[in-house]
Amino acid sequence: MIKMNPTIHGIREAKEYLKAAGYKKAMVYLQSLGIPLAEAEAHLEQWDRQIWTGLKHFVIKVGGECVNGKESPLSEQIAVLNQLGTYPIVVHGGGPQIDALMKAKGLPIKKKNGQRITDKETLECVIEALAGINSKLVSEINQYGGEAQSLADTVYAAQLDKELGFVGKPIGVNERSIDEFVNNRKSPVLWCIGYDESQQAYNINADRVATALIKYMGPEKFAKLIWVTPTGGVLDKSGQLISSVNHSEISKLIEDGIITDGMAEKLSQAKELFDDKSLTLDYRFKIQIVSPSQLLCELLTKKGAGTEVVRS
Repeated sequence: MIKMNPTIHGIREAKEYLKAAGYKKAMVYLQSLGIPLAEAEAHLEQWDRQIWTGLKHFVIKVGGECVNGKESPLSEQIAVLNQLGTYPIVVHGGGPQIDALMKAKGLPIKKKNGQRITDKETLECVIEALAGINSKLVSEINQYGGEAQSLADTVYAAQLDKELGFVGKPIGVNERSIDEFVNNRKSPVLWCIGYDESQQAYNINADRVATALIKYMGPEKFAKLIWVTPTGGVLDKSGQLISSVNHSEISKLIEDGIITDGMAEKLSQAKELFDDKSLTLDYRFKIQIVSPSQLLCELLTKKGAGTEVVRS
């Protein structure tokens, strides 16, 4: 048996120690996507080098639209990452599923400035819907040969605005639990519920949970933040994909109405990360927005996919 540092994962482990059979299966899948294997292995070797220098995490935030209904290609692609020895932290939302459940129960959907007004009954619907999504996502990843596990009670929260009810903002995360999962070769799958000191639950915007992980776990440990959306990136007014957005342009793009709704929230969070001089983001840290079917293309090819948010 090869003796290794238990906190190190990557292509060497996948090949020599952890999952030789899974690794081969993953490479066959990459071929089916048209991803050149030499290119993929070069990227995996680069990840290994980054891990040894402390750049050990990346976050995949999944929109509820991407896990709604039939199985998403995303689950299989995350499973392939696991088979290649990589264990991303997965965060998911669930807006469409929450709306559907509330309608089924005859509850009104109320929002203020894009935020869901969350009373007690609404909070119960939020928790029920998110729990279902979490279970489905974990189950699908594992069925494809991945190593995922649900991780709840991870985000510490405080009330955001009394007028919004049980809507929270993240004020910390349980770093130890997340690290333990990754070190044990599992992808933690987090929902966007946070808890205060009294164990009161709060509904939190999932994009904010994703960026909170980077802020509170140590930004110097993160290589990437990937938002997975149905559009596969930022679109211009004619519906064409914008391959890159400079973070200094984000405010104007929002003001001009080119970026709206959920995408505006995502890019606002990206701008906040890059603007915060107290955060020691590694110079290699990147933010990317991709579709569910393009995750591996983004991670394992030179061309990449989707929209990159570029630091000024």
